[in-house]
Amino acid sequence: MVTNRNASCLGGTTCGRGVGVLTTIFASGLLPRMAKAPKTASSVRVPFTNTDGRAAFLHFLPLAQARIAAGKVSRPARAVSLLRTNVERGVAALLARQEAVLAKVPSADFAPLQELPALAAALDFATSRVPTELSDGEIAALLAEVRPVRKLTLGQLDIFAELGLVPAERVATIRAGTGPIDTARDAVAIVGLFEEFAASIGTKHPFTEEHFATLTRAGNALLRLLVPEAAKDGPATIGSEAAVRDALYGEVLERYETARELGVAVFGIKGLDTHLPKAHTRVAAKKVSDPALRRDETSKKKPPE
Repeated sequence: MVTNRNASCLGGTTCGRGVGVLTTIFASGLLPRMAKAPKTASSVRVPFTNTDGRAAFLHFLPLAQARIAAGKVSRPARAVSLLRTNVERGVAALLARQEAVLAKVPSADFAPLQELPALAAALDFATSRVPTELSDGEIAALLAEVRPVRKLTLGQLDIFAELGLVPAERVATIRAGTGPIDTARDAVAIVGLFEEFAASIGTKHPFTEEHFATLTRAGNALLRLLVPEAAKDGPATIGSEAAVRDALYGEVLERYETARELGVAVFGIKGLDTHLPKAHTRVAAKKVSDPALRRDETSKKKPPE
């Protein structure tokens, strides 16, 4: 694996020292003669590729904690959604040319790179766990969004409880308690009850997926803001949620830099950014390349005669 960690590969116009080294090796013709280190069955690494945010977060959490313990949290995360988009695009382009890369860099280890989309998903999930500083007015707006839907859905659950379709004591538990935190917990619990007893409830209610999505989104957002750190759902973390996020962010940047360095082998320096865009570059939409489509687009621009 290329181990250069020069950050200029991501933010500058070239890939820094790592690209220079690779370019020199390519020109010398030494790469075809580089032998792959033999691997035993026990040493073969199975990459984690599940891009479900929560599953990926739980898988990579020990890695993030190890980075925090080792002091490898050097910068705050930024533009996480853009980073994830570029990582997914770049890794897909590189993996599509895996054989060509191995022909020039036989020692390349693709397992950490195959994990990058899942790692980016974990970063995205970790970012959502970091409490957001909102004004009292913004919190009030979330509560105002939840309360009407909570009232209607909870009333429907009361009817279902009377009909014996859901446990009455579960509905009573949701109704108990007052205050913003209780309202947020109710929103999440209501959705859970509808999902749990979907077989008996079926479509015997007027609510849509949008209603349940509102309860889930606003309820969870309020819980992240209002519930103390120690009471949050999920595994305990070393330090703050922000530290976990930033540790995963650093891991994504380092692995993606390695991917870009390997990308030079097949795309060259000039073509690198087209196939593996820099981490935080906004990529413009592709131009129409098909002549027929270009003619069609041109004809649309002509004013009527």
